[in-house]
Amino acid sequence: MTYYLELSANTCTCKISINGLGVDELDAKKVGSVQYPCNTELIGKANKVAVEVMPASLDLTTLDKIRVEGLVKRYAPTDMIGPESGQVITRFTLEQKIAEIKADPAKLLKIANLVPFAITAEFDSEDAPTLADRLTKAKPIENPETLKDWAMAFRTLLEKRDIDGLYALYEPKLLDYDIAYPEQKEPDNRVWFANWMNNKIFPQTPFTGFNRDDIDPVKWCDGRIWEIRLKGSLPLWRTQGLNGSRTKIQVYIGMVEGKIKIVR
Repeated sequence: MTYYLELSANTCTCKISINGLGVDELDAKKVGSVQYPCNTELIGKANKVAVEVMPASLDLTTLDKIRVEGLVKRYAPTDMIGPESGQVITRFTLEQKIAEIKADPAKLLKIANLVPFAITAEFDSEDAPTLADRLTKAKPIENPETLKDWAMAFRTLLEKRDIDGLYALYEPKLLDYDIAYPEQKEPDNRVWFANWMNNKIFPQTPFTGFNRDDIDPVKWCDGRIWEIRLKGSLPLWRTQGLNGSRTKIQVYIGMVEGKIKIVR
């Protein structure tokens, strides 16, 4: 089974996490929607979805316009992914929270202290693979300096175009995706990775013009997973092609058999 989180909203921005891992952001200052396949974030029972909602403005009239509606759907292998198919597992909205605020004059006067709004939902996924070992059971990384050491070593591998060294870091992510989406499994992950690097990444120019002070890690899953990015919310791993094409790859790392590796 494949699980999807689907969210639509207007007059706000949303930050979405599943089981403690930030998975997407939605800019819906006017209107927007996102459909996210979430098998790589499932833990079996009591999966937790959290949506942080920031209104487009703190004008009280915004409360009459803001809307957030979400659902989790389960798709069988033969299902087409779309609004008319799949089984709805749970739904959640911002409607009740807005109603509570509008019904309390004291809260209306302090709306700036109430944002961002938070919506949460839970669901089970016992018929899908679980990656709880990665999300809820892995050993946390406590020392931020260790993360910077890792990022600088990663930069060196990019500079050397060391495909074997990069694959050793990237392999856990591929193995997790094999577990989450077995029907999409590649015959040989090492061959796939080498082809991807040689045909997609290295024909462009990997950005390596950062130093230790530029690294700005973001903590997820109580420190079990960290997003490694640069100051200004820039991705650590990005490229620039001669024709203006760009590739951005988010880098999430965690402990794998005692070593820091890329896990998402």
